[in-house]
Amino acid sequence: RLDGKAEIDLDTARRLFTLICVLWG
Repeated sequence: RLDGKAEIDLDTARRLFTLICVLWG
């Protein structure tokens, strides 16, 4: 199952999204 990988990807995506918001903010 990919539940663990999916959870990690979600966390990574959240961090990337936050980083982009900070850089563009």
